[in-house]
Amino acid sequence: MEKLNSKNLPQNRTGNASPSFSVSTTKKKTLILYTMNEIDGVKAIFDKIPQNLFDQFFVVDNHSKDGTVEYLQSRGVEVIQQKVSGRGAALKEGLERAIGDIIINLSSDGNEDPQTIPKMLEKLEEGYDMVTASRFLPESKVDTSDDSYKIRVFGNKLCAFLVRLFWGSNVTDVTNGLRGFTRNCIEATKLNYYAYEENFQLAIRCSKLGLPIAEVPTVEQVRAGGVIKAKTSRIFFSLPIVLLKEILIGKRF
Repeated sequence: MEKLNSKNLPQNRTGNASPSFSVSTTKKKTLILYTMNEIDGVKAIFDKIPQNLFDQFFVVDNHSKDGTVEYLQSRGVEVIQQKVSGRGAALKEGLERAIGDIIINLSSDGNEDPQTIPKMLEKLEEGYDMVTASRFLPESKVDTSDDSYKIRVFGNKLCAFLVRLFWGSNVTDVTNGLRGFTRNCIEATKLNYYAYEENFQLAIRCSKLGLPIAEVPTVEQVRAGGVIKAKTSRIFFSLPIVLLKEILIGKRF
């Protein structure tokens, strides 16, 4: 498949159609599932994960005690225990272990729909450097069952608006964790946030650099179980800090 560059591609494409998926023979693909005491979520999504589309599939686990690890190992999945606790460490360790030219991150709480992944892979195969499963496209749906005041929805929409305003990128979802990217994207963006801000920074820096990015619609599911680990108050205060720093540094990263 011919590699496309940003001159051949729109900066953002929603991918509303559902084309048939074809597997590239030239690009290796890695899928990383992140877990921490999410046995209910893992069981809910496991059989929907399109493992056959990947050259590498493994789990980064933060020392689960609820049977998550045992269940995954019983299903033949490689489970890597984090060396350092925390979401940021999980992402770093996952990326370091990944062999793929294309990498997709998937959370295990049941919110993210694995059936969106083939559409994401197709966009990455077309030459996009980052593809987000957006909860805010016309065909999408966002779950607000754990966000009764819609603070997270408002925050995401505001942040997406600001990315469009400052960097001209037509993004609608800058915080969803169901996201795919190329190794070139990771190397070019030089992320230094790896907690819950990394997806926002990734959207900003891809936009700054003019990397081709796309979104595909997704239907966010209701959390299957477990405990919410991303505190809204922390994210509410941290994202504006990321935005301000990115405005100040420009492309000096």
